[in-house]
Amino acid sequence: MKLNDLKEEVGIEFELMDETINELLSLKKEISGREPTVREKTAAAAFLAQWYGGVENILKRFYRYHNIALPVGDNWHTEIVKGISDPPLKGLPLLIDNTLFIALAPFRKFRHVVYHGYGFQLEWARMLPGIEQISTIFLMFKERVERLMDIDTDNVKNKMEDSHKEHKEP
Repeated sequence: MKLNDLKEEVGIEFELMDETINELLSLKKEISGREPTVREKTAAAAFLAQWYGGVENILKRFYRYHNIALPVGDNWHTEIVKGISDPPLKGLPLLIDNTLFIALAPFRKFRHVVYHGYGFQLEWARMLPGIEQISTIFLMFKERVERLMDIDTDNVKNKMEDSHKEHKEP
């Protein structure tokens, strides 16, 4: 995968994640002042899980960009985040600092609940903190991803300039 491909795919994922947050916040606004129905809780849970799926999709793209095999097994959802956290796996950049790692953990755990549980078991009070924090956490994640891609762009430019200098005749 080339850097331009990574940037394009990540940009599309960011748009989808942003749209998911907008739908989630719109749903929260509609529910304001009353207890949500099972359907509304299930929809909100799906949006939360889909947003976190977007985080994982971006991490997968970074693994692919750096030619690192994706984790496998029962714990791959945890291992994919750990591999790009402090300290990162050899060959991967440090994308997720400790603060972001801690902020993302409840979303990863909740994703598991959504896909392996039932909507009528969801508790709105336990979901609400994630709904209220998702925009801030998304901004933190997005800024780190964009900063890392900008660093890679600078590295590519420097390598191209160095290569161009080496090929010039004296």
